[in-house]
Amino acid sequence: MRYSPKIRAIAYALLFYLGCVVLFVLASSVTSNLPAAYKELLSLSTAVVLTFGLTLLFVKWKKLQLKDAGIAFKKVNGYQFLFGFMAGLIMTIVQLSIMTLTGHISLTQISTTGFGTVLINFALYTMVALREEMAFRGYPLFTIKGATGPWVAQGIIFCVFVIEHVFGGMTWTQALLGSGTGAILFGLAALKTNNLALGFGLHTAWNFSQWTLGYKGYAGLYALNIDKGYEQTIDMVSWGAYLFVMWVMIGLIGFYKGKPVS
Repeated sequence: MRYSPKIRAIAYALLFYLGCVVLFVLASSVTSNLPAAYKELLSLSTAVVLTFGLTLLFVKWKKLQLKDAGIAFKKVNGYQFLFGFMAGLIMTIVQLSIMTLTGHISLTQISTTGFGTVLINFALYTMVALREEMAFRGYPLFTIKGATGPWVAQGIIFCVFVIEHVFGGMTWTQALLGSGTGAILFGLAALKTNNLALGFGLHTAWNFSQWTLGYKGYAGLYALNIDKGYEQTIDMVSWGAYLFVMWVMIGLIGFYKGKPVS
């Protein structure tokens, strides 16, 4: 029985993603006995190398080039990454500024967070972003887009991205509004530039700056303090500010006249 090109493309993309999940679990098991301070970083670094290797395998299998999976190593891609990184930092600053307007939050600098800890966490969140960009916005997104168009591709990757984060411990609300909105932004960045660099920069800066300000559930360079009794209010404002900066950036990238999204 022969399936349509659209069904085959979606099947190949999902097969690639499942391979990424298996490799991620394998990387975690291989590094499970390492010291806690380095285990997560080494696990993710290993997963990144394996995911890139899987990308090479699928690209060769389908007689494609790396650029067909959104991966290229040109000077312009470096500029795209830097632009995305700066934009991601600005997004976090705007979110914090909106939250500060409530008058019920403050930041406390953590004196025990040394330069080594900052470097390790920067590398960690860089690997997190790189692994997710390759696993979701790389071969899968561009393969589905080539067969069905960008909107179906975005929709499928959105669903898979949300489900992975639910299995990772998020509630459905957190995964849909948080990770799901991020999936739209990073996917659009990839589709508009035909490359992962812009989304990779945005993703890295967003995750790292959120850790820096203590938004990851534990202190980074700073700890976020909320006045007693205002926790629910700040949570709502934080979500509102998050959705605001995300959708503003989605709008800006949407109006960018790069590669046509068609």
